[in-house]
Amino acid sequence: MSAVDEWVHNANECIEIVQVNEKHEKDCQYHPSNTYAIFGDAEVIYGYKDLNVTITYECPLMVPKLEISYSERLAPDSGVEPTDIEGTLNTYLKDRSIKVEGNSFDVHSANSIHNYSFNGKTFKILQATVLEASEIMQHLQIFSLFFIEGGSFIDLNDPRWMVYLLYETTEDDYCLRGYCTVYKYYKWDKLIHDGIRARISQFVILPPFQHQGHGSQLYNAIVSTFLKNPKILDFTVEDASEAFDSLRDHCDYKRLLSMGIFSEPDFHPSLSRQWINSKIAETKLTQRQFSRCCELAFTTKLKKLSLLERKSVRLGIKERIFRQNLDVLLQLDKSERIEKIHNAYENQFDEYKQIVKKLPKLKEDSPRKRQKLAQSSS
Repeated sequence: MSAVDEWVHNANECIEIVQVNEKHEKDCQYHPSNTYAIFGDAEVIYGYKDLNVTITYECPLMVPKLEISYSERLAPDSGVEPTDIEGTLNTYLKDRSIKVEGNSFDVHSANSIHNYSFNGKTFKILQATVLEASEIMQHLQIFSLFFIEGGSFIDLNDPRWMVYLLYETTEDDYCLRGYCTVYKYYKWDKLIHDGIRARISQFVILPPFQHQGHGSQLYNAIVSTFLKNPKILDFTVEDASEAFDSLRDHCDYKRLLSMGIFSEPDFHPSLSRQWINSKIAETKLTQRQFSRCCELAFTTKLKKLSLLERKSVRLGIKERIFRQNLDVLLQLDKSERIEKIHNAYENQFDEYKQIVKKLPKLKEDSPRKRQKLAQSSS
């Protein structure tokens, strides 16, 4: 290690996040994934030797305590000002733009929308407006910077923001495992004058608890509230990451499968516009996501389809690609446009083949039904 390297530290590595329960016993610990929004693109803290930065969060309200230790600090006459760690982090550790309500947010009496067990442990998902949960939300804002690429603070004074909090629970403790924020936009509808489009914004499962099914539990619980609310007409996702897109595809596909949509007589490669519209209204998915789930369903049984049915699937995917990229594609000449669409189709189909390896297969149609579907596609 060079003399300069001793004074330079990667912020992601030297910052440790520690969660403790209400008895101040250690619950878990982990590091942030991103700190560029706080310490700059290089994610570097400069001017200290043997630096350790610990942010201790006390559950259930995630009240933070910052501790900084080092063996030596760069001298003032060095000509370089060390990073102001405490001042910088304190800017983000608590969102002071919101006036916290007088009553404390009580996780024990908050609205619980879903409970489940995993590895002998119990988990609970709570629903609240960010105003109701302002006491915890003022401390969670920094987590969107730590764990979401391109994440940012949300307006905690806007009553249209909802938050869903995932806790691991015992008789005495509630320890946070993840959370999701949702914004409720107005959506015009000729039958429902106060219709809502829900947009999933921030979705975080804390690092020690990822790849254990908690993301699917949280997502499905949230969507379940959308489906039960007659004012919510559809729901979207804001700037989804590749990992979240994968989770969303699996959850939405399995939900449609359990609803029997892929078993309906009208579900065949030449889907009618009337049927698609009715199912979009029923599932509250966007047209793009509903089409994607249908295309995944056809891909799971592609080998069992006739040549005519396979052609219908292929043309359907290409038509969707064309519609989604209409403005760009219309600027190309016909031959180049056809090539672009075909290449996009090939990439999309390769992606589908990887996704369906992890999806449950559809039940095989009876010979009579398959013959009927083939005829309706002709």
